Amino acid sequence: TDKLGAQATVCAGGRYDGLVETLGGPSTPAAGFGMGLDRVVLLVEEVQQTSGQNAVDGYCVIGDNADHAAALRVCQTLRDRLPTLRLRVNQGGGKFKVQFKRADASGAMIAIVLAEDELATGTLTLKWLRDDIAQERLGIDDAIARLEGWLAAR
Repeated sequence: TDKLGAQATVCAGGRYDGLVETLGGPSTPAAGFGMGLDRVVLLVEEVQQTSGQNAVDGYCVIGDNADHAAALRVCQTLRDRLPTLRLRVNQGGGKFKVQFKRADASGAMIAIVLAEDELATGTLTLKWLRDDIAQERLGIDDAIARLEGWLAAR
C-alpha cells in the first residue's frame, strides 16, 4: 500500500521448501506468509478516514494503576451488550494525556475511562470528545443504557 508511508508491506509470503530441513526435519515442500495485524488496522482506519467514516465510536482509556485484565473484561462486556458500538481499547500504555490524544486521533466520539477508582466501584466515566456534553461517571448498566440511547440517536 502507499497509504502507510514507509510501512508499505501489509502481507507477504513465499516458498519455504528448505525451512523444515534446515530446522532438522525431512525435506518438505512449504509455503507461508506473514501479516502485520497492526498495519491492517492502520490501513482500515486510513481508508475509513478518507471516506469520512469514523473508525471507532469509543476509545477505552485505562489508568496507569488500573487492573488491565479487569478493564479488558469491562470493554468486552460493552462489546457484548452493545454490538454496534465500535470500541477500541488503548494497548500502548501511557499516561492519560497520551491516551486522550490517541482517542482524539482515532476519531472516537467518546472516551470511556477505566481507572483504578472506576474499576474498584464498578463504574466507568464517559467523556464526550466531540460534543459539549458534561463528563459522566455511571455504573456499568447505566453507562450501557446511556451509550445505547446515544447509538440509537445517531
